Amino acid sequence: MKITKRILALVMALLVVVACFAGCQAKKTNNKDDASSSQSATVSITVDIVKDGKTKTKNITTDEKYLANALADEGIVEYTKDGLYTTIDGITADFNKDGAWWCVTKSGEMLMVGMNDVELTDGDKYEITYTK
Repeated sequence: MKITKRILALVMALLVVVACFAGCQAKKTNNKDDASSSQSATVSITVDIVKDGKTKTKNITTDEKYLANALADEGIVEYTKDGLYTTIDGITADFNKDGAWWCVTKSGEMLMVGMNDVELTDGDKYEITYTK
């Protein structure tokens, strides 16, 4: 009887170990899927650059996660030391000189964060308007 109880306890312990191992393997697979989904995906966005009533449309396909990086890769923005993007598509807005600035909107809504913090989603549409 003692041997039967020991064998039964050993079998139960072995089943627990096998169940834990299977659970750990499933968790590793899920983590791998999570890691690949958090990597940058290719997205397509549209950017309209508006100055003096004229619109220039740029269609951009990128692996970048943030708007500023995607625009910099395309040569559309120039970064300044103070973190502001004052030159867009070769046109500099100088607020101190004449009150000019670039207004960035997404689908007509003004952004409440800087372009460095705007995460891209496939199909996004942005407007960058020279404003005085």
